[in-house]
Amino acid sequence: MTLKWLRSLIHMSLLMGLFINTPHIGARPLTQETIHICEDDAQWPPYTFYKVQNAQPTQEIIGYSIDVIHEIFSQHNISYVVSFLPWKRCLEEVKQGDHYQMALNASFSQYRQKTYLLSKPYYSTQKYYYFSEKKFPNGLVIESAQQLKNYQLGGIRGHSFESYGIDNSLISHRTKSYLELIKMLKAGRFDVFLAEHEIISGQANINPNITLEKPLAYAALSKLKRNDFYMIISKKPPYALELKALLDKGIVDLETNGLSQQLLKKYIK
Repeated sequence: MTLKWLRSLIHMSLLMGLFINTPHIGARPLTQETIHICEDDAQWPPYTFYKVQNAQPTQEIIGYSIDVIHEIFSQHNISYVVSFLPWKRCLEEVKQGDHYQMALNASFSQYRQKTYLLSKPYYSTQKYYYFSEKKFPNGLVIESAQQLKNYQLGGIRGHSFESYGIDNSLISHRTKSYLELIKMLKAGRFDVFLAEHEIISGQANINPNITLEKPLAYAALSKLKRNDFYMIISKKPPYALELKALLDKGIVDLETNGLSQQLLKKYIK
């Protein structure tokens, strides 16, 4: 190996290291970005929903998830905008990363883990199953994911049910809203639908047409792990990894100082 060749090799190595460790030229600091966030237009109370005044919904989006992202972003002077979209479209928009870069309330799935960056989980919900006493007058006891496979299942379009221990393909009936889901269950279109009870209770609080009265019946899937929820981040923006790191640290800080529980108590008594 000649001295001249060795010098050239060292010079190339230094240039490559400089290229790898230098931020993209022209990339703006995250504090100069406006992060566009989409959420499910079916609403996800108490986490994201339209504020209700005088029994009428306003155009202001509030909820625990909104409070959390506000606390994190305000610490870094990051601007953000939250909009409601159909959930499937929202997920696709975040995947593309052009118009929306984040969503706030996503359960885990293998597909989402591959497609997006996932934050640390920042809240969890209890899994329930819902059925009609007209169809099951003697009640219905389900204790495992394996038992769920014995029934025709319903769920919200675009939602993942892998955390229930079943494949998403087993959800044979999909609807856009919880009101429609309950109506279809009562009409006998399917046997059982799956949902988190915190969400159904929250829906009933903002929509007087949703009631948890008979013949609707429900029970907890207490043997299943609680359902963790994440913020999902598009991989496309140049600041994606920086944004994930900022969100993860913010979530940990809120949990450590107890503020996350204070924020949640505003909505769940």
